[in-house]
Amino acid sequence: MLFPGSDNWRAGMQDVSAAIDETMGELVTVTPASAPKPNYPSVADPSQAVTVVATFTNKAKTVLMGNEGKISGHSLSPLVETREPIFEFGYGVLPFELQQSYRITRLCNGVTYEITNIKPDGVSRICVNVVQLSRPS
Repeated sequence: MLFPGSDNWRAGMQDVSAAIDETMGELVTVTPASAPKPNYPSVADPSQAVTVVATFTNKAKTVLMGNEGKISGHSLSPLVETREPIFEFGYGVLPFELQQSYRITRLCNGVTYEITNIKPDGVSRICVNVVQLSRPS
């Protein structure tokens, strides 16, 4: 039996992570970038770029625009449907630690994203929120 916190459980979760990459993964290039200075964009360093396998999702998200005009607990602000691009990496896939402003390029379509937030799950995967910088080529 596998118990959270045990070595068998962690090994099992690593197997699950590998299966996710094998079935849903795609090749991406991760490019480190310098931390941005105020009012200046970050600068990517292509000499340190690596190509690895990651999963990509573009999940639907509803955003409430503004907070004005509430009547009886209901908002009059418009709802906007958008997408939230997210990459996930297995632990140990990258030779460096991810940081905000690093770039991720999907090799299947050439679209480049910039990392805005990194959330390790503490077990086997790293969830990375991004913003899209380019359009498909």
